[in-house]
Amino acid sequence: MDGRGQLLRRHPLAGYGEPYLEVLSSKPNRVATNHYDAGLPPELTERTVVDLKEGRNLIDLKGYWGIVSFKLESRDPEARIYVVLN
Repeated sequence: MDGRGQLLRRHPLAGYGEPYLEVLSSKPNRVATNHYDAGLPPELTERTVVDLKEGRNLIDLKGYWGIVSFKLESRDPEARIYVVLN
């Protein structure tokens, strides 16, 4: 396996040029993005909180190279959330 394959296996977002999170929110809210190192065990390296407005929100994920997770501050059963990996 070449070096690029090693990088992609350890860093899931590294192979995408324009990854982003699209949140279609039915109300103002906040989303926390947790960034983890892909080692074992995974280690939290950064936590970012973004304010969401009602409607369409785009969150750039280019700065993340490892594993990421997302959590809304308050429940929004009507929200639609997409992780776009371009």
